[in-house]
Amino acid sequence: LVLEAMRHNARAAEFASQDLGTNRDFLLEALQFDEVIFDKVAPDLLADRDFILAAALRSGQVLSRASEQLQADTEVVLAAVAQNGSALEYAAEELRSDREFVLRAVQRCGSALRAASSGLATNRSFVLEAVQRNSQALLYASEELKSDRLFVLEAVRRNGFALQHVAQQHGADLDIVLAAVMSNGHALQHAVSELRADREVVLAAVRTNGDAMADASERLKAERGFVLAAVRLNGEALAHVPSRSKGDREVVLAAVTRNGDALRHAKPELRADREIVLAAIKQSKNALGHAALDLRS
Repeated sequence: LVLEAMRHNARAAEFASQDLGTNRDFLLEALQFDEVIFDKVAPDLLADRDFILAAALRSGQVLSRASEQLQADTEVVLAAVAQNGSALEYAAEELRSDREFVLRAVQRCGSALRAASSGLATNRSFVLEAVQRNSQALLYASEELKSDRLFVLEAVRRNGFALQHVAQQHGADLDIVLAAVMSNGHALQHAVSELRADREVVLAAVRTNGDAMADASERLKAERGFVLAAVRLNGEALAHVPSRSKGDREVVLAAVTRNGDALRHAKPELRADREIVLAAIKQSKNALGHAALDLRS
């Protein structure tokens, strides 16, 4: 009955009987509705490793109620952090100061960085390694570090997608954006519009990820010469060019010569072009599946 009530109003847990505080199955199921149910948990369960581990897999905040011994248990803490990065603040100090452990926690959830010991959270080399493992960590770096241009430049070199977390401050910086897209083409989406119209930046992004072409300016995508240069670097860029380019024989041939599977983005009449299909097949055995039916038979 209490579970049914919680389905309609999670705060119904406040009125649950204390007797339910020893019912493991009830408590674990109730956690999906409201963490306040842990106010009812019997003291001996808070020191029960199997129970706390199962609970942490549902809600990281349960670590705040766990026994000190379990707050120093690496498996329990990592399970909690995977659910909620801020749960690391309830871990034993020895874990929050352990470089390798905190890196493992950050890899699971970038927000864990904000709960690391002050000695780690302000350590440039540590934060850079954290960002390398999880781009989200840059969001939780100190404002001092995020304002440091050289630090940010190195951070995006290690993990280009970290640009999204400093885009407001550095999204117009050519060197930072170029370093980011050379690491991860998808970072282009976080650059200012002027740089998404910059030929050098966009081609660098496309080289690492063809789908980055989707974030290029419409002006660039309308330039035939630019489109040709892009698909020569990465055939998958063909997916994000104007329709007329998908029907341009020279453009499509250049794309499939680089990436055979790009054939699927070409207009039907070019998927029936024998020379283009043969060029695609040389690059990918799967390309035949994208050719016109009469060529497949």
